Amino acid sequence: TARAVVARRGTSNARKAAELFEQVIKTDPAFAPAYAGLADAYAFMSMDIEGRPDRPGGTAPAPRISSETALSRMRPAAVKAIELDPLLSEAHAAMGLLRSRERDWENARRSFQRAIDLNPSLTRTYTNYVTSTLVPLGKVDEATRLLEVALRADPLSLDVRRELAMVQIIAGRYE
Repeated sequence: TARAVVARRGTSNARKAAELFEQVIKTDPAFAPAYAGLADAYAFMSMDIEGRPDRPGGTAPAPRISSETALSRMRPAAVKAIELDPLLSEAHAAMGLLRSRERDWENARRSFQRAIDLNPSLTRTYTNYVTSTLVPLGKVDEATRLLEVALRADPLSLDVRRELAMVQIIAGRYE
């Protein structure tokens, strides 16, 4: 449930997801996926991705946390996830997201690639890799290629299609 909530994006959803992951961790402190999810939730709590309140019908977004706060909470969660399960794809993806937020691009790329190698069917890994690392680095051709791989894994994924459209717009491929 918490993974589905954080996937909806937005600060409010990320906060709800973090609470759910914390509950899971209290119940089972050795459950690595909860730590990986918690790292993701903190990352999204610090991003400005909710609707703007000044739009007609818009609602005020939940307050974001600072990048510093997010990083200080993401790191222990991502590290713990990998310590508990070094073969968990989501743990390496969480580490990739952390490293991209720290602008440690090469290690972010390594972490995301390890996550993809461990589980090539997790499309969220591809979209996070593209938006957090490849797009900021201007690697739109690589981003497009990876998203096309993700689309083959899950042809109905609206997230992958949305990110692919974003990358194409950034690349000036409007057709």
